[in-house]
Amino acid sequence: MQRVLVVSDDPMSISTTSATARADGNPVRAERTLEAGLVAVREWRPNVLVLDLGIGLTTGGLAAVLRDPEIADRIGVLLIATHEQLSYVGAGVRTDDFIIPPLDMAELQVRLARIGWLRTGADETNVLRRGGPTIDM
Repeated sequence: MQRVLVVSDDPMSISTTSATARADGNPVRAERTLEAGLVAVREWRPNVLVLDLGIGLTTGGLAAVLRDPEIADRIGVLLIATHEQLSYVGAGVRTDDFIIPPLDMAELQVRLARIGWLRTGADETNVLRRGGPTIDM
């Protein structure tokens, strides 16, 4: 189980990401500002941060957030980014993965599971089951 923090000002991104993470039994917290997200990182201590790149660009705080050692060393980061925003990824900004809207629940589920696996190491809890196929992460 992963504690998933969603930081986005887009209600659809929050809804889709929250529903996807909860479907796998993960507790979810959502924040609509970068500042509230930073407070949640320190107080709630999530395992995965799903960050809307647009919210970081509008406040100018994205690079600082993703370089923060508390986040970089402890939390898996999944960015939600448009094609145009992808040029901001890199240059010392660490992220484990990114996804381009519109968010597809099946793809989002796999990416969240992958980040959890990268951060915690493989064990029996990292098996993804949806319908017929089983993916052992």
